[in-house]
Amino acid sequence: MNISDSINSDLCDTLCKVHETLTTQNVNYFLIGATARDIILNDLHRLEINRRITADIDFGVCISDWRRFAEIKTSLIAIGAQEDSNQTQRLILENFPLDFVPFGEVADDDEISWPPSYDRIMSIQGYQEAFDNALELQIKNDPEVKIKVVDLIHFVTLKLIAWEECYPTRRKDAIDIQIIIENYLGAGNEHKITDDLTEDPNYDYELAGAQILGWDMKVHLTEELMETCRNILQAEAATENNYRLAQDFDPLPNQDADRMQELIKSLYLGLTETTQ
Repeated sequence: MNISDSINSDLCDTLCKVHETLTTQNVNYFLIGATARDIILNDLHRLEINRRITADIDFGVCISDWRRFAEIKTSLIAIGAQEDSNQTQRLILENFPLDFVPFGEVADDDEISWPPSYDRIMSIQGYQEAFDNALELQIKNDPEVKIKVVDLIHFVTLKLIAWEECYPTRRKDAIDIQIIIENYLGAGNEHKITDDLTEDPNYDYELAGAQILGWDMKVHLTEELMETCRNILQAEAATENNYRLAQDFDPLPNQDADRMQELIKSLYLGLTETTQ
């Protein structure tokens, strides 16, 4: 899939520089985070989503140990990136903050411990599966540059896990989930709408999108990831949970927390239905 005619030129230039550096280092990586979301929704599917705007570019990098992580940073600094003394994972390149999340052998039981003190623990559950299922998008034609970008199913999965792990400090992850739910059908999934959905007298386009996203998660996620997402959403779909996830969504002026909760319940319904 070629998005070279729609991707922002400054973003493309920066991605190409990182790509060349990481491939020269024989590092497998993929694009994650809100920039990946915007590339898929805006550049691939031309949906013109104008929600949270981010300058950050987040990468998952598959490495064996923290020495390899240091080598990656050194290589990027050599092409002009600058370190952020307050954030181990961050470099700044051409005004873009670059965040790198290691996964692979560097992890211990789906967790990484950030240097230098190794007391900051982060779950990287699902990163390997997300990498294995990433989209390959061509961002430049001459020379040809193709990068891996997390697909929407695994994007939502990683965001859901990160939100749960760091609640209540990661509202942006909840908003990212909301954006995908609201736009999932428009992102190449309208053909999945079934007669059962449209014939329902209470048919709702966005709620149907949430339910279909749940269907797709059930099909494409590993059983372990399914169980993690199911447990999180089961709690959040329950009325006695005080709508934690729904409250972290960002409703439009004509929406409210009840509407946000309906989206979550529809996602959970799709994830747990025995038939479609």
